[in-house]
Amino acid sequence: MNIQLKALKENGSKIHTEFVKDTSTKLGDFALIFTDNNTIKERGEENLKVSSKMSANNSLICQSFVNKVDDITNYTRGFKEVLTNAIKNNIYSHFDIITIDGFTGEFKTLKNSMISTYIKTGKQILKINTNFDNIDFVTFRDCKYQLKDDDVIIVVSDGVEYSTNNCDMFVKRVVENLKSDIPEKLSNKLLEEAMKNYGGIPNEEMTAIVIKVRKK
Repeated sequence: MNIQLKALKENGSKIHTEFVKDTSTKLGDFALIFTDNNTIKERGEENLKVSSKMSANNSLICQSFVNKVDDITNYTRGFKEVLTNAIKNNIYSHFDIITIDGFTGEFKTLKNSMISTYIKTGKQILKINTNFDNIDFVTFRDCKYQLKDDDVIIVVSDGVEYSTNNCDMFVKRVVENLKSDIPEKLSNKLLEEAMKNYGGIPNEEMTAIVIKVRKK
């Protein structure tokens, strides 16, 4: 699979709080882990350092957990330890875990936040809806989808969402105007357009992940 990650730190910061890691499940399925932590207190250099450390640690914990299971959607309770630890430190912890079966094309996602995930299939752009009415950062939702060859998975962080009043329309417009689903070009364009929305200076850390699917 062709995977492209593009990330921009927020204005004036040298610290990442968003982490992306690709790994595999117990059965060998491709897995991608996205973690992001935000302190409840005001944002500042020291708070960002705490958030960054927690997000990196959560990413490693998630990887260790994903490596041991065969199906992430059967283990939603297994992430309680990570969440409890994060809440004790007054931090909102976002998780978005994706697995893809390289033989069947089955896509699964497990998340506890409204980080936007889309699938471009043919000329359609579908939003993966995990039915969150509100976010408590403790409840996980899962979703499954059958991928086809050349489908493209797009994940954008909340920094991209905050740049626009309608993230769904924003992603659709960028994809249609670019007329290319090459991961590198699409991830670059998504952040380029989001930064324009901020007036050329990113006010939030932004990450765009693009995965082009090819079955084995």
